[in-house]
Amino acid sequence: MTRVDYQIYLLLKKLDEEKAHDFLINFRKREREFTAETDYIRKTILGSDNYGYWIEKYSYPYDFTQEEIDLYLEEHWISTYSSPYDCTGQMFTRDIKIFVINGKTMIYHFKALDI
Repeated sequence: MTRVDYQIYLLLKKLDEEKAHDFLINFRKREREFTAETDYIRKTILGSDNYGYWIEKYSYPYDFTQEEIDLYLEEHWISTYSSPYDCTGQMFTRDIKIFVINGKTMIYHFKALDI
């Protein structure tokens, strides 16, 4: 579920629990249909260290167009928010690398914690 889908779900939940539940059921149904039609999207955590830094690798079974790459970057980039305190524990994106190889899209999402 993307950040936008989750925000829609939260808004619906505030307005009407039943509509939020229906939205979630329909989302999961569409997700199952998509997974049945295509290969599975794989997520792997490649490595981490004791300093709050890790890499998530996503493998999509199709080529991303430039529009899809821009949309992915917009939806998955995690920004930090200014705080007067040090070491806030916020998760943020250090970098995202996207490669299209042999009809598949490989995404490396470098994440870290402000610790």
